[in-house]
Amino acid sequence: MSSGETVGKRHCSRIVVAIIAVLLGMALGFSAQSAPGVRTAFAAPVSQAAPSVQAAFVGPGAQTSFATTEGASIETLQQGGIEFQADMERTVWCSRSGSKYHYSSTCSGMKNPIAMTLQQAVYSGKQPCSKCVHESPTPDPAPNPSPDPTPTPSPDSQPQYRGFVDVPADSWYVESGVFDYALDHGLMKGYSDGSNRFGPDDSITRAMAVTVLWRMAGEPACEAADFDDADYSEESWYKDAIRWARASEVVKGYEGTNFFGPNDPVTREQLAVMVARFASTVSHIDTSSTGTALAAKPDAASVSDWARDAVAWSVDQGILGGASIIDPQGTATRCQGCKMLSIAHKIIGNQGASHGEARVHFIDVGQGDSEFIELPNGKTMLIDAGTTESGEKVASYIAGLGYSRIDYVIATHPHEDHIGGMARVLRSFDIGEIWMPRATSNTATFEGLLDVIAEKGIPVHAAEKGKIICSGAGVSATILSPSETSYSDLNDWSVILELDVGARSFLFTGDASSGVIGKACGHHVDVLKVGHHGSKTSTTRQLAEALSPDWAVISVGAGNSYGHPSEEVLSALSGVAHLLRTDLDGTVTLNCDGETIRRAA
Repeated sequence: MSSGETVGKRHCSRIVVAIIAVLLGMALGFSAQSAPGVRTAFAAPVSQAAPSVQAAFVGPGAQTSFATTEGASIETLQQGGIEFQADMERTVWCSRSGSKYHYSSTCSGMKNPIAMTLQQAVYSGKQPCSKCVHESPTPDPAPNPSPDPTPTPSPDSQPQYRGFVDVPADSWYVESGVFDYALDHGLMKGYSDGSNRFGPDDSITRAMAVTVLWRMAGEPACEAADFDDADYSEESWYKDAIRWARASEVVKGYEGTNFFGPNDPVTREQLAVMVARFASTVSHIDTSSTGTALAAKPDAASVSDWARDAVAWSVDQGILGGASIIDPQGTATRCQGCKMLSIAHKIIGNQGASHGEARVHFIDVGQGDSEFIELPNGKTMLIDAGTTESGEKVASYIAGLGYSRIDYVIATHPHEDHIGGMARVLRSFDIGEIWMPRATSNTATFEGLLDVIAEKGIPVHAAEKGKIICSGAGVSATILSPSETSYSDLNDWSVILELDVGARSFLFTGDASSGVIGKACGHHVDVLKVGHHGSKTSTTRQLAEALSPDWAVISVGAGNSYGHPSEEVLSALSGVAHLLRTDLDGTVTLNCDGETIRRAA
């Protein structure tokens, strides 16, 4: 067999491997609509045809994590008219956006080169640097033996997520959103010793726990109380929190002693008791429980008698018991504390805070979707921005309300009638963060949106079931869907969002089908943004009865060619007290004070 035939067969085999890799890429989080080379907002662009490449979905500027290729060997490669012998396991370097790979990390003046194996570079479609190929591959120069006043950190000490060296981007507490929530709401922080460590697996101490609760209370001042604690001093960073905790009886010192034990680790049931006492004594929330949910846990008997009531309430609220067991005697780690304290913060904020007023604007963008929300705490949120032609209208509408910043942007799914105007809006305002599903498209509209996100350096979060976009002061926004890793219809990737304002709820559904909406939410909501412009694929009589909304708003264009809203949908919604349509009513604004909902004049 000739060498040309050998190369040809290898190319054929790589095509087969590439096809398999695309399917693997779908399983790793890309939508069914993705294709090799399609960009994603969550990582630097890499081909999905590399079977050993995994994308770390952590936002703009994220590094790409590569797995090691096994079984690689010496092969003859032919690329770009260059034929050469190569060790497929050797390390090569690529710049973040470059199309070539290099044998030396210093070749061509690359900045922040990414290391990978040669096989990964070949499979990802990168071409060899002609200068490197014609030279014998040599290792990078040996390090200068003289002392380096600013040594380069080892890979293990490089920041992984939000600047912390010990927080993997794929950890459960990052992917669930509780880590971001705890940091964003000031509940927990990293160590202040300059190590860039968060210590996710370190134990929560009593001083740490009361400091978080003190922050939740608003860091109230406390006079130097009559506590002659012997194990901390005026210089202790936690002294104010401990004095407040003791004065409010949220956390007491050890009985019969003058010790508080600030550095003692806290068990999971002890942390549950602290949270329950805070809810009861500070926020005046009823923490009683029937204990039914606790009794169903296999290790319920191991809960201490003195902690049983607090643990039962914590299980009811989801603060404890998310897994099959409670592990009440286990030490609470800092990453577990992120979850427990973030959920508690949301519950206490929604039940204990006085309710401001929210204003929800269903902007008339014709045959498209766009909702702008003024939250009671002064923050703002935008869900979609209509078609490309609607971008100017949406931007002008928001600016006309007096805003120059949008704190939260949600792009429900990459269809032009939902994200077409978003690039225009993002360019016009200061943007806090953007939430998008792990769905991609090869359209110019989607590419343009990614370009603006990259240009402005807007933080991007993967929209997934269970993630909390914001919470506190009587309001919370929780993502109910997507909940799957793949969908056959791009519409079903739509972000389904529940917004709770006091005792009232709004459900935003994008273009999701009725089956996906029903799976995401099966309870009553006060306001329903009707899915897919009133298409019968999104609303059935069964779904309408399950959601039983008092208000329903259809965002739809007058005289559209799709026949939206369909007669079946209008019939299914016939029992809704207030049915509004942007094609008939124009922009619709609803005001909510947490108890009542009324249409603005």
